[in-house]
Amino acid sequence: MECAALCMLAATVGFVPSSDTHRCSYCVEARSTYSDCFDDVIECAYRDPSSLIFCLNVYEHATYMLIHELPSNMFRSSMVHYSARCLSYEKFYVPDDTIKKIGANGMCKFADVQSCECDVCKTHTTATVSTTTVLYVLNKM
Repeated sequence: MECAALCMLAATVGFVPSSDTHRCSYCVEARSTYSDCFDDVIECAYRDPSSLIFCLNVYEHATYMLIHELPSNMFRSSMVHYSARCLSYEKFYVPDDTIKKIGANGMCKFADVQSCECDVCKTHTTATVSTTTVLYVLNKM
């Protein structure tokens, strides 16, 4: 699925990233309330649009700077938050060829995950400024 469509889906399902997120990756999978829906996914979508469900899987990437006692002991720790938001075909129309692709992919796999610069998950640039104050005491005797 193109990034524009992924970003639109993210906005439509009301995705809100965590405050510590600096980028997101996305994957879409199709689900259904009918067990035979994926035998003919287009027929299923037209027969009962509310039965075909698109789920947006979002992987939020966050990096933390950890400091242990001294600044020289700084290191980065990464974390990925995962969430899924779903919406029926009735609420989010996509073209037939896209339905076929999503239906054929099955569940999201690592190879299906896409990095997109969506407005709902903008890359945040954080600048950290560290200041050190050194106090010199002169003893005059």
